[in-house]
Amino acid sequence: MLEGFIDLIYRDDGLVIIDYKTDTVPAVALDQRVAFYRPQMAAYAAALQAATQEQVIRCILLFLSPGGAVERTVEGIKEAAALVRDAVRSE
Repeated sequence: MLEGFIDLIYRDDGLVIIDYKTDTVPAVALDQRVAFYRPQMAAYAAALQAATQEQVIRCILLFLSPGGAVERTVEGIKEAAALVRDAVRSE
């Protein structure tokens, strides 16, 4: 079972998922936090692709704070979503 909410989806050359994060993350720790959220974004991408039959081409984490927003793209999302899809199929 997957429970969660995708904050924003839009179409570009495929679907793009944006997830807002309100964690207080120092700039030096952003890459680690992106890695932490990668499985969540992969699950979202796999579920959205299964539901829509459309390709998710990009997942973006938008870290929000009173000082502004920092955007990070989750790398390798296609491969990560495929791993999630394969894991679900084998259950």
